[in-house]
Parts: sequence; structure tokens; C-alpha cells
Amino acid sequence: MPCERFARHPDLPQLLHVGTPVLVTIGNGSDDAEACCPADERAQAAAEAVVSSVRGPATIRCVAWRGDAAVMRDGVWRSYGSKALGFAFEAYLVFGPDVAATVFEAHPARQPDRWNDETKCEAAALVDFDHNELMFFIDASYGYARREAILRAVQHSWESWTIRWAYKGLLDITEALGVAQPHRDPWSAGPPPQDWWNPPSLISIRDIGGVRLHTSASAQPWRRGPQLLNDPMDAPPNDIPDWMPRAGMHIDVDDRFVGVWSTAPILDLLEGFGQAWPEWRLEFWQHHYTEQVRRCDDAPALPDSASRIHADRYAVVQSTILQWADWAVERSETTLAGRRGRRNRPPRLDPHERGMLQAGVSFERLDQACRRILEPEDPPGTELDDHYDWLRPLDVRKRPPMQWVTLS
Repeated sequence: MPCERFARHPDLPQLLHVGTPVLVTIGNGSDDAEACCPADERAQAAAEAVVSSVRGPATIRCVAWRGDAAVMRDGVWRSYGSKALGFAFEAYLVFGPDVAATVFEAHPARQPDRWNDETKCEAAALVDFDHNELMFFIDASYGYARREAILRAVQHSWESWTIRWAYKGLLDITEALGVAQPHRDPWSAGPPPQDWWNPPSLISIRDIGGVRLHTSASAQPWRRGPQLLNDPMDAPPNDIPDWMPRAGMHIDVDDRFVGVWSTAPILDLLEGFGQAWPEWRLEFWQHHYTEQVRRCDDAPALPDSASRIHADRYAVVQSTILQWADWAVERSETTLAGRRGRRNRPPRLDPHERGMLQAGVSFERLDQACRRILEPEDPPGTELDDHYDWLRPLDVRKRPPMQWVTLS
């Protein structure tokens, strides 16, 4: 779920997120603005305060960023999760294994067979202290460049650890732990629709007439089987040099071959392909979209991702600062005081907030982590999206503490 757009609206605070977020849409038509707010009673009050400061119609609806995590120590693993853990998940990882595990373990431990629905899980991680291995994925509408920027940011702080991307999403993590696989819809039920905020998948078909390019509104078009070849599909957008899909699928009809790359979880592609595509051969190219381009004789002129990856480092830094600034050691007491209810009741904290308090991250450490993410420095003249301007020059204390609104 994208959440950067709201920051461009001059009348909205940078972020209001506590617990499970709420999407606040203000306006109707081309000038809509979106804000992320919490979905409990405090959140409703905060969201209403935001809405009241902006002229025009508004709607408030709950949005969940489901997340799971498992931590392995001395041969024993425990799993944790919530409907909010997947929000700004990368912000917990950029400080290294100790901080990440502290935030995860602040959540109540779950039964070994209890996990979020794999089709709705936005982020998950397996932190294995026995083997110094981290496996994770984040699927909050992040495209190719953002995924690469997150991976590079994590690698800065997990020195001597092996880092692996969970291409199958939550399925990779449960498989690594030996957990029984959850029930899922059969492929015969067809592919799920693509979420409206995500770009369509790129489909290339090579047959006797050459290579044809299409886009698919399905999140997992391969679930259609060979029938996909007969389905009506749209042509790629005219601005393809500026458009980057999250997944691609190449079909060679004569060779009965299918190749797939994806930055979104592929779930059970490898397990279910043979039954849906009998007598066809599959190759999974992980995130390497260049394989599809090569097999199309360089026909799809997809954009060079290097500059986008460089710019998306600022998105990772923004996410980290917005998630941690109010819970840094130097500011946490102010945050807690503002969160107290009427009659000076103790603040009610969500598990990830308790974890951030326990982690004891200082502004100095936050600054160091953000500067590592931004290395090397920008070349002179590098342009950024407008909503990252506040990050140059970098000052992790720059944003003032949030003003909390409570109902009781």
C-alpha cells in the first residue's frame, strides 16, 4: 500500500501512524491526498483532526499491513506477528539483528501453526542467530528499485550475516521452519486481480509471428495456464521507458517454455506450475528482468534502474526516521507523555512501539544508520521527488514530535 502521496499535501502532518494504519483520503478527483493513521480509537480521533484541518470531503478506511517474524535461538524458534508489523518493516531491519529481534520479540509469541494469510502478508522475516542468516521479504507495493534499495540498506548493518530474499513470500519462511503449508485456493480458481496501486505484469509471447508484448491485470497470470495465450490483454503503456512492472512472464510457444521474474512473492509458482502447464518447462529468474528483455531481442525498453535505486534510498531513510524519531531515547518520554489518556492513565502501546522503546535507539544511532543508507553521497545536481526535500541536508531531529489525540 503506497503511503508517500499524502506527504505532498501541505496541510497534512508528515505521518500519524500508531498500530494498524488507516488510509485517509481527502478530496475527490485529481487533487486527492492520502494519509496513514492508526485504526484504533486514538487513530480515529487523530484522523478526524487531520480531516478537520483540510477543506473538502474525506473518507476514512482501515488498512492492515500484516507482518510475521520468526526468531531462531539455540535451535528453538518462536514466531510473532500482527496486523501492523508489516508497516515500515524495513525500518526495523536497518539497525541490524539485535534491534530487529527486540522489536519482533516484543509481540506476543504465536502458536507454531499460526501465521498471517500468505496472500495478505505484507512482510515477514526469519532471523536465525544460530546460523547468522536473515531471510525476509517486503511486499508493500515496493517495486524493483525500492526492493534493491532496501536490500542494500539492510546489508550495511547485518555484517557477516547471510541475507536472502524470500521470493516465495511467507511460504519460503514457513518451509525453512518445517511448518505445514496452509490451505490455498487451487490454480483452477484463477489468478487474483492485481491491486489497483500496483503496475500490471509484463507478458511477452514469442511465436511464429515474432514477439508480442502485453500487460496483465492479474497478480499471478501464470495461474491461467496455457489458456492465458487466448485471453484478451492490453498493450504496454506508451511511456514504457518510465514504467517498471513488478513481475514479468515470457512465453515461448514453439519451445513450450515459460520464464518468470518477480519482485512480488510468487507463492506456489514452482510447486503448481507442472499441473497447470503440462509438458511445459519453467525457469524462475528471481528478480532478473533482464532475462525477459534478452529473450525478446531487447524489445521492451525497460528503464535503467540504477538512478531509481539511488533515489529510493531516500524513501528508506524517510521510512526509518518517521518510524523511529518519536521513540528515540531522547524523545521517548515526550512521546509517552503525549500518549497518556485522561486522568493520566498509562499510555496504551502497540507491540512494535514497546519493542522500539526496549531497543533503546538514540538519535546518534539513527543518524548513523541513515547516513550509511545514503552512502555514497549524491552526485552534484541529483534531483529528488519533492516529498524527500526535507531530508537534505539530513537531520534526524528535524521533524518535531507528533501531536497525539486521545479519546480517553
